[in-house]
Amino acid sequence: MFTPPQSLDDIPSVEAMIKSMDRTVAGLEDFKHRLAVTLRDHMVAAVMDRDWHGGNILIVGPTGVGKTYTVKALLRAIPVCWCEVAVTEFSDVGYHGRDLVTMYLGLLSRAQREENAQGRPISLRDHLPRAERWGVVLMDEMDKLRTNKTAVPGEREVGKVLQYELLKLVEGTEANIREDEDKPGILFQTSHVLHVGMGAFVGLNDTIALWDKKPWDERLYLTATPEDFIEYGFIPELMGRFATILTLPPLKVDHLIRILREQLVPRWVERMADEGLALGVDEGAMMTIAGMAQERALGARALEPILADMLWRPRREARPGDELILDARAVASKSARLQRAEAA
Repeated sequence: MFTPPQSLDDIPSVEAMIKSMDRTVAGLEDFKHRLAVTLRDHMVAAVMDRDWHGGNILIVGPTGVGKTYTVKALLRAIPVCWCEVAVTEFSDVGYHGRDLVTMYLGLLSRAQREENAQGRPISLRDHLPRAERWGVVLMDEMDKLRTNKTAVPGEREVGKVLQYELLKLVEGTEANIREDEDKPGILFQTSHVLHVGMGAFVGLNDTIALWDKKPWDERLYLTATPEDFIEYGFIPELMGRFATILTLPPLKVDHLIRILREQLVPRWVERMADEGLALGVDEGAMMTIAGMAQERALGARALEPILADMLWRPRREARPGDELILDARAVASKSARLQRAEAA
């Protein structure tokens, strides 16, 4: 549900947005500050009805560092009209797959237009200018638009075609959006929409090392420039429209421990309580699990499977009132210990 603010007083401050993200996102202070400033710029321009555009964003970071999670945590807490798409859903016009322009349909959905307790939506006609002015589109897996710098004879370069189509949209145009070929289109002005591209950009470190003649390092992408992305496989004109590049560093063990302590373990405690079971996880166990997750190179995504794998065996025999214990000894054996209620 989206209701546009009426004045600057209704727009959250940068500090308020950071506090909102801090409740669910560990660390990443520089990233959160830059993201909050950019989103506030977008909202200020919208409420003041200014023609200037704060610029689109490109967010880069390895799998599991919290790109999508962090951005969505902020968008849910602020008054903007937003939607999320994966660029792998799209194909160039005339081929199998969604046309790229249909990514804006999420900004026009019924859920975005509901604005009272009864869930009654306002008309599409009334909502359209709000979506155009306050819209934010998250484009996940944008790295999949990468194309070969040198064309391969006879090969259709879908990525490059989509890059040029995206360029027209982010430059600002009145696009004709058709959800179905048999239905009339919707004219949508894209000039003020904030586009946020996200991706892991696998191989970018290799490109930077070769292009900039630097020793290879897993953190080279943290200093990536638009020129590096052009060498990686993006057209210069598009990079000019995504010149704000935000990077997230690989998660360290202390970040993973905080995610365990503040998010995953409390969630598992609640899940076990639903079955009448107690769950105890000590600091030593969390440190070891965080180290295991870091070795898997999946970021925070590795934590949940590790926890689940250590809990499923004793859960087969557990009865209401029992406790599952994860300490150093249990983690070493890769299975939580089961403590019966009567032995407590």
